[in-house]
Amino acid sequence: MGVLNYNGWKWTWYTSKMFNNDIGVPGQHSDDQGYICDENNYVVLASADLTRGTIVDTPIGKQGKIYDTGCPSGILDVYTCW
Repeated sequence: MGVLNYNGWKWTWYTSKMFNNDIGVPGQHSDDQGYICDENNYVVLASADLTRGTIVDTPIGKQGKIYDTGCPSGILDVYTCW
């Protein structure tokens, strides 16, 4: 549960409640679906495999941007405020 396979990655959801809702993303806010986004409305992601700043298509219909590295290899974390 809580894992989705999409575009060659395992996707998991990570709540901002674990990091006090502030990880230093420029213009950080939550969108109407509760995803943490940056000033350009990219969903905030974490990856051990991709470099910070990499933009990727997500399974939620929005593009995301790598801002963190705190997850295992092969997984992309989607940051939420749920």
